[in-house]
Amino acid sequence: MKRALILLLLAACGSKPVPETTTPVTTTPDQTSTESGEARFEGTITEIDFGCAVDAVCSVTIDGTKHVRFGHDTRGAAPADWGTSDSLMALMQDPTQGVGKKVSVYAATDAEPEHFTLKGKSEYFINVVD
Repeated sequence: MKRALILLLLAACGSKPVPETTTPVTTTPDQTSTESGEARFEGTITEIDFGCAVDAVCSVTIDGTKHVRFGHDTRGAAPADWGTSDSLMALMQDPTQGVGKKVSVYAATDAEPEHFTLKGKSEYFINVVD
């Protein structure tokens, strides 16, 4: 009996460790994953840059952390599909007018974390919802 118990303990000590299970990655409640490299989310505008009107990039910052490029200087650039940003462009007369407004976004992820772009698909959009 003692011998069987010792053999059992030795066998248990020599067994392979149980691999750790990984926790599945979940999406934050305000951001929904779509196809790989795309995102849908809603938030509040904290800053707008209409630099594309003067040779730069137009972008909007949402909730202080998400940056969405919605336009650029097109002179000398190859054609590209861009999503719709008409409701933001309507705010161009006074960029601070849009701060605090709620928006809905469908965009491609960009190279940096929390950076997105409307470039690449005509179905992408930024819509002011209030």
